[in-house]
Amino acid sequence: MDISSDEIVAYFKSNGASENCPFCNKEDWYVSAVDSDKPEKLILEHANFPLIQDNVFTQNIMQIIPFTCVTCGFVRLQHMHHLQTWISSRKCVNDNETDS
Repeated sequence: MDISSDEIVAYFKSNGASENCPFCNKEDWYVSAVDSDKPEKLILEHANFPLIQDNVFTQNIMQIIPFTCVTCGFVRLQHMHHLQTWISSRKCVNDNETDS
């Protein structure tokens, strides 16, 4: 998934999340990403977590993006689906506004 750091910040702000680490109160986060062919975008690396239902692992996988506080090492996890959905809906709104 290509995403800019500005989009990540906008996503957290739109959902009322603090930019501060809940553990040390600093604002310095590291996002594991690799460069894309677009210099302003990042390709987020993610981890696959199996979902458990009724104490049994299911075939479903939840893709998680880890954000790590550079100061203390606290890890904030974000479900990738929610981030993708928010960015897609935001791009649709922006496209509709430019079409008008």
